[in-house]
Amino acid sequence: MSIREGLLIVPVSLFVLSGCGRNKENVVAEVNGEKITTDEFAERYKQYFSLGAQRDNLSLRQKILTNMVNERLIYADVARQGFDNDEVCRKRTEEIESRALADAYTKRISIDTLTMSEQELQNEFKAYNTKVKARYLYADSEEGALKLKDALANGATFESLAKDVFDDPGLANNGGDLGYFGWGDMEPALEEAAYSLPVGTVSEPIRLRIGFGIIEVLDRVSNPLPSEMDYAKVKEKLQTAVEKKKTLRLVSDAAHQIQQELAPKFDDRTVALVYKNWQFVLGDKLSQVERQPVFKDTLKDLPLVTFKDRSWSVGDFVSRLMKTSERQRKRVKKESNVKEMATGLAVRDVLMDRARKSGVADNDEVRAQIKQARELFLLKRWMLSVRDTVGQHGWDEKILREKFEKNKKEYAFAPEVNVAEVLVRTKREAENILTQLQRGANFAELARKYSLRRSVAKRGGELGWGTQGRFGNLGERFLAARVGEVIGPEFVDPYFGVFKVLGKSEGRARTFEEAKEQIAASLANAKKFEAVEKAVNALRSHAEIKINQEQLSNVAVNSSTSKGMPQ
Repeated sequence: MSIREGLLIVPVSLFVLSGCGRNKENVVAEVNGEKITTDEFAERYKQYFSLGAQRDNLSLRQKILTNMVNERLIYADVARQGFDNDEVCRKRTEEIESRALADAYTKRISIDTLTMSEQELQNEFKAYNTKVKARYLYADSEEGALKLKDALANGATFESLAKDVFDDPGLANNGGDLGYFGWGDMEPALEEAAYSLPVGTVSEPIRLRIGFGIIEVLDRVSNPLPSEMDYAKVKEKLQTAVEKKKTLRLVSDAAHQIQQELAPKFDDRTVALVYKNWQFVLGDKLSQVERQPVFKDTLKDLPLVTFKDRSWSVGDFVSRLMKTSERQRKRVKKESNVKEMATGLAVRDVLMDRARKSGVADNDEVRAQIKQARELFLLKRWMLSVRDTVGQHGWDEKILREKFEKNKKEYAFAPEVNVAEVLVRTKREAENILTQLQRGANFAELARKYSLRRSVAKRGGELGWGTQGRFGNLGERFLAARVGEVIGPEFVDPYFGVFKVLGKSEGRARTFEEAKEQIAASLANAKKFEAVEKAVNALRSHAEIKINQEQLSNVAVNSSTSKGMPQ
């Protein structure tokens, strides 16, 4: 069997297992003297069937075993090249260990204190059958949220305050109105307050995932006749939801307590300088920050924050930023977000220290989770190293032209349409937009005033040109519509939109020069797969591989999905 079959049928990335106990008498294969036991194979097979695989048969067993053999060969090649012990791997391993320890510690502190009563489930069921109408205001800090509540008490309105606190034009222009929402639609802390407060009440500050909020409940509508049968159908879902909420609350409370204990005090001048130069920490190659003159000569040694028992310079902060994702770093939109990021990283340090001291690092399940994630990373890294060699020296133009001539239709320009949108939270709002348009209102002005996507709203709602595929389920309707036609209201999960067709262009055939880049890209994708296949086959050609077919056929697979291998 070829490696292509193995990778297609049993993707490497799905089945990376930690080592199991080894029984010399129960071996299905040996790879350069390293044994693959029946226990290891049975566990892999069980995982495969847990994803809804086909009926058990010998051919399938052989394909899965082939994949396991290939993985052993790849691990050996990874070690030979040093991929498993360089800076990249060490950093990734540290991230994997931190995540596993955090998950295990969270689970431990949750299980130790988590209780759930029947009354709590009944209350959750009531919420499950209830819609709430509410509005809210956002603040960076608890102090800021208290100031907002005081302003309301002194006569300010949600409408006036929302314009100051929200970047989202929809919320800024509708007084923070969230409309009617149901169970599971909102951030848990916000939802919990909305379902527990009396109608007409403004909450105390609510700690959100990012920042704080205050909420006012405007209305609540319940289904008056849910049955016991209805309850039984969703009880398991309700139990999971209550457990998740309690866990989040416990972890959030623990993090908040740690933050209080740390008592951070920031140097505001340094914070301002860090934020001014934040572009240096947004990219994937964060380590390059250390080579920037502005960092080395100006920022690195400046004191940033003092905690109760430690202090950080900017350099200390940046070293911890290397453990965050680009997505997390992009959340920094103002100076106060730099403080939040630093405080969050300090809290994480404390949590990691407590996790290690708690002994979760010695748990067999945690160690297996770390090993599994690390092996998956190494497999992916090895495959990428092989794939990245493809196309480095360009492509023979003759090959590109041959592919172009054989597949001209694939490289044609598809018809495109230019569309504008007004995206709002509820169908009622969308219907109101449509009514205003029918009365002669300007589409672009409505978009600037009401549309939720701020960057698009600034352009009068214009989304730009795109093919049918770009616009998803609405693409066909947009292409069939006339220029100037208004479409909607349409559900655009989880919002509603009103759209206007601004322009259309017919498709046409591409020239070779226009298609050249696309041809090279498609050719590269095919060649990259072939390169992986070739590299694995090369490893196999130099390996000593022994397969015990009889043992493979007789492995007992304990899987509720597997029906047993046909005889």
